[in-house]
Amino acid sequence: MRLSKPSCSMKLIASGKGQTSDNAQKCAGIDKDETEQARILTGGSNMPGDSVTHGADFLLRPSREGRMADNIANMKDPNQNFKTAMDIFHETGVLVQEVDEGQPCLSCRDKCSGFSPHMWRTICNNCKCPREAHDVCHEEFVNVCDRIGFQPSPEPSRHPISKEKTLSAGYSWVPPGLSSEKIEEYFNQLPNNLVPQLGTPGEKYRDRQLILQLPKQDLAAAYCKFLEKDFVKSFDDFVNTRNEMALDIGFVRDHLERDTECKKCSGELCMGELCVVAPKLGEDVSFHPSCFICNVCEELLVDLTYCILDDVLYCERHYAEQTKPRCSACDEVNFFMFTIKNFSL
Repeated sequence: MRLSKPSCSMKLIASGKGQTSDNAQKCAGIDKDETEQARILTGGSNMPGDSVTHGADFLLRPSREGRMADNIANMKDPNQNFKTAMDIFHETGVLVQEVDEGQPCLSCRDKCSGFSPHMWRTICNNCKCPREAHDVCHEEFVNVCDRIGFQPSPEPSRHPISKEKTLSAGYSWVPPGLSSEKIEEYFNQLPNNLVPQLGTPGEKYRDRQLILQLPKQDLAAAYCKFLEKDFVKSFDDFVNTRNEMALDIGFVRDHLERDTECKKCSGELCMGELCVVAPKLGEDVSFHPSCFICNVCEELLVDLTYCILDDVLYCERHYAEQTKPRCSACDEVNFFMFTIKNFSL
């Protein structure tokens, strides 16, 4: 019997070299269930059109899981090439000092003995809850300029307030350039549970949003476990372009000189009121303090740190996901792409 040719075929084009998914079996210490998890590592992105990438899985599995297996197999000595947070800061200007190991799970409570990081997934080995479900905190006072590797604005009124002055005011962060009265006026316009007052849920909320909105693996290649050498330049290009074109820190204008409207809600902002300004949108564009939020997660933009894309505000995490898929397992941005093309035979 002779089979007729199909009317069309699907051709898979890959931008990087790789191995087949069978290489995931190399991964020492990973059972069958975890190997199967490795087969879906490229899932989970909210990126428009990403279904094209994952729709090709039945034709050819992406080679990322095989390369991840190789990376994991090479992690024999956890101290090999180990860099401290300060080492990375001196190299990149990005300072991240997070404490996660041993931190209690906010979901499981006493059932979890404390966060124990999985080798390649962002979950706890003990309770299997996500890392962000644990009480992850920071070793030191966080200056957001240090976290994202930015130099402070040349305008003195926009310089971050010192640790001593911030803590003496009773907060873990305050908007710079405002009097004590205006600081209180600003915070009075936010929900009470989101105000970063020391010793309150708002302080924990800020800690959590720093970790979620500004993920360290998006800020410096040194924090990526599975970024391959072939894609380091792509990562650096992404960071440089983002920092130049999209990433910035807003500021609070202590009084408006004329009536205007909020860009987010189109509600009225009256002359004399304070407002938030995102310089990359133009300093004549204003927001209510409670309207300065990410377009995706709709959370307050932490410490007024935002990214802009097509005149829309995003936190850095969701800005990155507008342009690159994010691995649902390791939470790193992917810099390889697969596309499908149709052609007639």
